[in-house]
Amino acid sequence: LTLSLWATTSTERCTPYNPGNTSRLIAILREIHLADYRERQQQVWQLFEVYRRRMREAGVCLYSERLQKAAEQVTSSYDYVFIDEAQDLKPVAIRFCIGLCHKPENVFLTADTNQSIYGNSLSWSKVASELRFQGRARILRRNYRTTTEMWKAIIRLAPDAVDADRETLDVETVFRGPFPIFARYSNDKRLGDRLNFFLHEALRQERVAPGGAAVLCPTIIEMKHVISLIDPRFNARAMNSRQVDFSHPGVKVLTMHAAKGLEFPVVAVVGVEDGKLPLAVPEGMDKAEHNAQQRRLFFVACSRAMRRLIVFANHDRPSPFVFGISDEHWEIEDL
Repeated sequence: LTLSLWATTSTERCTPYNPGNTSRLIAILREIHLADYRERQQQVWQLFEVYRRRMREAGVCLYSERLQKAAEQVTSSYDYVFIDEAQDLKPVAIRFCIGLCHKPENVFLTADTNQSIYGNSLSWSKVASELRFQGRARILRRNYRTTTEMWKAIIRLAPDAVDADRETLDVETVFRGPFPIFARYSNDKRLGDRLNFFLHEALRQERVAPGGAAVLCPTIIEMKHVISLIDPRFNARAMNSRQVDFSHPGVKVLTMHAAKGLEFPVVAVVGVEDGKLPLAVPEGMDKAEHNAQQRRLFFVACSRAMRRLIVFANHDRPSPFVFGISDEHWEIEDL
């Protein structure tokens, strides 16, 4: 965290900008209730110095340190630099990209903190002293991807934490379509039958080939399981984030992480059950931060759909993320 924020001395940024997105280390220090902020800052820095010294003795370094070195030595090479999905980049990585541009004012950056799935939600005006957003920031309010009906449904799945950016959710949709479907299944056979029927009907009604559909899963294990349930006529293929093949003529089965930044006319979201979404909290990570990140991941998965969407949840073990779903904006089925 210290390196990713470009801190180099004990008096620099040793705590995150947003207290809602702290690491476990900072959370523990806050709980100790150290009265003097400067004392706490020095203690964090001393711990970091010991950690870094031991890393040097072991002959290894952190990825953030490599980014820091690259940013220090970057040479401007371009007249304009465009940075997309910036909410998932570390500040030091953004500073490196800024350094590639001859003039920092010619950097174009897009970000949506509601779609941050790697825990890097920050105050963007503090990313780099070279970048000034005042008078040059704009919220893109027209949504050309999602239908009105789907947006009204999935907007209620958006993050509701204190660091959520509600303003960017207030958009104008252009297209209309049917309600999305929320299906609660009791066993794999019923899941498979409904999934195959949905793919057949949605592709037919939208006049789209199987290559225009995606099935999104929370984990690789779930992805491998679901692909065994899909009818061979859809020519489904499991793909990880480094193997996404847009030319494949069949249904793409992806993890939710791999689908980030993509869009498909027809989307099915599966594996929405307790224990899979959210996953168990990793050791040493703050529970609230982890669950907020997992909720953003679910929101990202549902918002990949352009025309047709179905969400499958286990009837007996539903994810807590679906408790707010109602028939006001969803077609609800019990399989």
